[in-house]
Amino acid sequence: MKSNLENQNQRKIKYIHPVESSETIAKMISALANSEGGELQLGVDSDGINVKVKGYSFDVPNHEVLSKMLGGFESFTINTNIIDGLKVVEIKVQKSQLGIKFKGLLYEFCNDYSNEMREIKRVKIFISYNHATSELADIIQKNIEDSYRLRVVINRDTQLGYRDDIDKFMQSIKENDIIISLVTRKYLESEACMYEVTELMRDADYTRKLAFIILSEEDLKYINATFKKEELLPEIYGAQRFDYITYWDRKKESYTNRLKMLTKNSPTAVKELSEQINRVGKITDGMGPFLKSLNDLKGKDFDTMYNEEFIEIKKMIEVKISK
Repeated sequence: MKSNLENQNQRKIKYIHPVESSETIAKMISALANSEGGELQLGVDSDGINVKVKGYSFDVPNHEVLSKMLGGFESFTINTNIIDGLKVVEIKVQKSQLGIKFKGLLYEFCNDYSNEMREIKRVKIFISYNHATSELADIIQKNIEDSYRLRVVINRDTQLGYRDDIDKFMQSIKENDIIISLVTRKYLESEACMYEVTELMRDADYTRKLAFIILSEEDLKYINATFKKEELLPEIYGAQRFDYITYWDRKKESYTNRLKMLTKNSPTAVKELSEQINRVGKITDGMGPFLKSLNDLKGKDFDTMYNEEFIEIKKMIEVKISK
């Protein structure tokens, strides 16, 4: 305890004098756990340069009460020490990888030399991909989370539970700050993936949110599953890209022909197929503009992005964090 006072490591030690409420102390524990961990010293005063023991004459904070305020977080200890005849309470807090919330929010200290705190604003990122490239999505997610930890929250369709409302989930995609799109042939021919894209395109500013990666032959080494390269490699440049528009036109026509064959005695099937046609119609209408965006913006392949540590995506994240 004395050595800590002598070192005056203000970055990891926060001093409290004369007193703070249990709620403020819980919030400070959250802020320490969300950084590198550290200590609270109650009964010690600091002006940012000098540290002085003043003593703590109030009730010692209750571990159980604080833990409840922090959603059950227990990785902190509370000890009482006597320094020069004065009582000092020391709360040691361990770093949390997952983030500790106080009243549903994540907090951090505004700087190393004050007790002022602020809510951690998180950048919401959605990874849009076909499951054939889920291993690439895993690599991207780990790299970004390792780099930004609590400052990002990454959303994927793996979070969609059984019987969840798929349409509501799709509509929520445009609420993300950044969309990472892993473009493959399977992706461009997937109804779920393309419906994600059409929902994103409803945001007039979607091209500013979009970071896309175009799968190349070099990228196949990152995928363990066995797919023929022609099943994965997209053809989005030149006249060949119009094949995808034709693909979706034919799919819509196929669904429409099936609908004509259904009778009025199958109202549920008619309703479901009508909704399907509506979705495919949106995809058909959006495919041309989306392929044009891919052509205009000239995305990189996965291997290049990986070797560059996904720097282009991280630049987008930094812009969002700085706002």
